[in-house]
Amino acid sequence: MRYGSSLKPVVRLVVITLACALPASPALTGDAGPSIEQRVEDRHALEQLRWSHRLWPSQNPGPRPAYSAVVSDSAIRQAVLDTLEMSRLLEQRWGQAPSPEELQGELDRMAHDSKHPARLRELFRALDDDPRRIVESLARPLLVERRAREHYAQDRRIHGPLQQRLRAALDASPSAEQLAQLGGRYVELIVRADSTATPARGAPAAGRQQEAFVGAIEWQRLRALPLGRVGPLVEQRDRFEVEVVLERSEQALRLGKVRWPKRSFDSWWREVGRDEAGDGSELSVPTDTYPFTLPVVAATPCADPDSWTPTSTDANVPSPREDHTAVWTGSEMIVWGGRDPSALGSGGLYDPATDSWTPTSSTGAPTPRFDHTAVWTGSAMIVWGGFGSAFENSGASYDPLGDSWTATGTVGAPSPRYRQTVVWTGSEMIVWGGYDGSYLSSGGRYEPGTQAWTATSEGAGSPIARADHTAVWSGAEMIVWGGLDGIGEDGVDSGGRYDPTGDSWVETSLLGDVPEPRQTHTIISEPVQTAVCQRRIDGASVSVVAIQLSVEGS
Repeated sequence: MRYGSSLKPVVRLVVITLACALPASPALTGDAGPSIEQRVEDRHALEQLRWSHRLWPSQNPGPRPAYSAVVSDSAIRQAVLDTLEMSRLLEQRWGQAPSPEELQGELDRMAHDSKHPARLRELFRALDDDPRRIVESLARPLLVERRAREHYAQDRRIHGPLQQRLRAALDASPSAEQLAQLGGRYVELIVRADSTATPARGAPAAGRQQEAFVGAIEWQRLRALPLGRVGPLVEQRDRFEVEVVLERSEQALRLGKVRWPKRSFDSWWREVGRDEAGDGSELSVPTDTYPFTLPVVAATPCADPDSWTPTSTDANVPSPREDHTAVWTGSEMIVWGGRDPSALGSGGLYDPATDSWTPTSSTGAPTPRFDHTAVWTGSAMIVWGGFGSAFENSGASYDPLGDSWTATGTVGAPSPRYRQTVVWTGSEMIVWGGYDGSYLSSGGRYEPGTQAWTATSEGAGSPIARADHTAVWSGAEMIVWGGLDGIGEDGVDSGGRYDPTGDSWVETSLLGDVPEPRQTHTIISEPVQTAVCQRRIDGASVSVVAIQLSVEGS
């Protein structure tokens, strides 16, 4: 659960961080766990710690706002009650309220799997290393929401009517196009049997068929499907879908897919589930005399050199996707959007300290899209542009504290597009370039406080139209470089520097050791912080350097 914020959404440049280092029943009497007031106090302590670690870009005017200016007591209190109400709903509706042993297990999992042990130990200390308070304010909210979403996704009482309606329609042997008229989302793609190939970015038109490359097992499954016949209805966590092979050759298949989204958990909980659970203020959590213990968090200041550690794949992890965005807040990674191959409008927050995922709210979220842009402002992530069923010039600001979306302004916004770039200046988001069937050299500056757009100039010195380029904020200018202009296959080796104060451009130099033309490359310009720790490798003590990219020391 996240909490309401009184800050207006602002936009900051996202940075990448590399780190090496309830009741089970209605109101009960007798020996009880932490009171409502204690839970509220503990939630405040945890969120205040997280807020203190949020990245506040150095170009932002003024210091980071005080925690008390960001989160209200009423919002924290509602989050506490939501956890208690969801605990009771788990027992009343699904008979699956978490036992003390399972709560202890969730706490043990955090300590064992944490990807940021130092931060997890800080969270524990914020609650005075009291295992019972840590269980109720850290472990219970994660376990309860994860379990509630799991049961909700499989509840026939909720999703059964849609499933029955679709099965009845399938009995009539309709075409995929006819099925799409039942409210589904239809997409066609070319499937090839080459898992090592990469689809070309190219310059697709708006209605271009997408390409997907599959492994041998999936290729054989698709090859075995009858040509032109709609397959069986398949249920996924968040949708029902069918597929049909439209054309077939030895090298490729043209596949049609129709999917129907289930009602979102957020909508159901807000309109039905909370009322069904009852008033959380009437609940108290019995201790059950269970001897909760505080697990030891592994002391791992640095990861092993040149190695990967997998993140959690729990039930709340976002579905597989590509062409999505991700930002780092200083406490969580926020992933949103993308395609699979249909455009997606979902996302999730990943907390490396607890190695856990929490879905982003679907209420007020932007329409599904991919190849959009996202920036972190210090208090919000702003998503803009992309391609869904058409090119987009809309967006929304996401507040992770309140788990809430606010639409961006559209008056004066740049034309719809995808594959553009975006930077945060400290007070404005600057969008530039992209593709809408043609390559673009236009852009706009967006001020979140007023929701006003101002077009960027296209005068002398401005770069030629392009997409799949890079852009970075230097502290005074946006620097654009590289990308694809639709003329050369390899991209361009030119760029420009944009000064928002004078609304003017200056070409980047073409003299000296200019990099070769390229597209979809990367660029960074943030200060580098390093930390050194000692590790033993092959019996010798060596120094390992951990690198952290950050807009500020937080």
